[in-house]
Amino acid sequence: MRIVRMSIKPIAVITLLLVVSLQPGGAWGEVEEVRVEPSSLIEHVKAISSFGSRVTGYDGCRRTAAYIMEVLESYGLRVFTHKFRVVVPVDEGSSIRVVTDDRIIEYRAYALWPNGINPSSTPSGGVRGKLIYVGRGRLEDFDGKDVDGSIILMDYESGDNWLNAVKLGAKAVVFIGPDHVAPYIESLKKFLDTPLHFPRLYVEHDDGEELKKLAARGVEAIAESRIAWREVEAENIIGVLEGETPDTILVTTHYDSWSAVPALASSAHEALAVAYLLELAEAMSRRKPYHTVWFVFFAGHWQALSGPREFVERFYFGPELANGTFKPVMLINVGDLDPMGTGLQLLRGGAGTLYATTSNAGGITLRYAWVVKKLYTEYLMDPGLRDSLKEMVGVEPTTYVKDYFTNVMYWGTEQFPYMLDSEPAEMTRGVSFTIQSAYASKQWLGSPVSDLSELAEERVEALRPQLTVITHVINSFIEEREWGLKWSETAPARLYIVPGGFSQYAGFITLKGRVVTYNLSVGWYRPYPRALVRV
Repeated sequence: MRIVRMSIKPIAVITLLLVVSLQPGGAWGEVEEVRVEPSSLIEHVKAISSFGSRVTGYDGCRRTAAYIMEVLESYGLRVFTHKFRVVVPVDEGSSIRVVTDDRIIEYRAYALWPNGINPSSTPSGGVRGKLIYVGRGRLEDFDGKDVDGSIILMDYESGDNWLNAVKLGAKAVVFIGPDHVAPYIESLKKFLDTPLHFPRLYVEHDDGEELKKLAARGVEAIAESRIAWREVEAENIIGVLEGETPDTILVTTHYDSWSAVPALASSAHEALAVAYLLELAEAMSRRKPYHTVWFVFFAGHWQALSGPREFVERFYFGPELANGTFKPVMLINVGDLDPMGTGLQLLRGGAGTLYATTSNAGGITLRYAWVVKKLYTEYLMDPGLRDSLKEMVGVEPTTYVKDYFTNVMYWGTEQFPYMLDSEPAEMTRGVSFTIQSAYASKQWLGSPVSDLSELAEERVEALRPQLTVITHVINSFIEEREWGLKWSETAPARLYIVPGGFSQYAGFITLKGRVVTYNLSVGWYRPYPRALVRV
């Protein structure tokens, strides 16, 4: 299989540097620690971003899962999968057909993300109207144009001006893709939470330029959007590295991606954390760690953390926990990595669940007190780490890493709402947090244009200080012999409440139900199949 060849060849050329660091609670030189070279990430990123769209359930996501499994197995880890089902919008083949005097010219088009629960698909055969180009879609761009019943051609970098076309009676909008990575806000402006039925399509830049010329000739076009909600099977990938103790530290990230154009979601930047975790697994597999380590690669991040939530439901409350064969003492999630970031941030709260982000959740700081103490009085004070980081960036590790283990300003340096794969595990009462790049604008998020060209080797090299610190922090917790978290206080709980001045609360409950409709003829309820429910 081509996947196998792509997964094995990069591994053969990986170069890892062995360095010596301070063992937690010990003396300098007592433990060998492996530092992942930034250049070793590049081949993984190239492979993963070449598979196509990694929206959960798409072929590129499945190919990435197979790639991850092949690589982990090549390291000698025990690998298994956790399957779950989730609903995603699937583009089943959209198009733009232009009608000229003598022929019909067809262009590949891509449906945009649904408006709320409405995928805005067209009837079979599409919708037809005059093709009109309106630039950025400002109201003045529509002056003198007969918009009612037309197919509007608009630049992608136009904010939410497509709503002007809706108001003026257009049948559909076709966005012309830029020839560069557009700002994240552009992708966020291309869909609504309101279930407005209005077909929106996307064509790549060169096709868009041809369509502009055809629009100038006054041609008609047929826009067909074939996108529908589908229930798909997804899988979390788990690689187990057995340690001296069965107490388990989970090191996680997600491998799916997202774009405003679901069929074009192959983000190279989002593949950086996956590449790093693969290299970290290889590095740590060379020796037996103290804690058992589960390297977990989640799907379903962009589906309201469905992958992490399903994982927590299955393993944090499963038979393995009950019989003592699985004991999750900590989860460390590697979030977004960006070479343009400055420093690192430790985050615990996010918009995925908003857990413990209210004024009455001040007690959350007590749960992380031991973690903060270890980080800032031991791990980040490691002499070797301090010398190395000061040489690279000129600052102390304790300045380079900022923690936001609080219910106040839990969002750290993020400028947009975000979700953390560590959130569901934290809801169970566990210690679960994310480490990721700080002060990074991350404008590559949601882009339908490939961002691989932005990750040249010299750019990826800028990740060196971040990777050095992340690896040191993760390894320090894994090798920690004097564990300061009491299992009786952090074991998974369905419901946990401690009232008072420093109140604490936790609980993880999965709500399940079925959709029914009242049947007057029988005087009772009947199942309503294939219903889509948004809570």
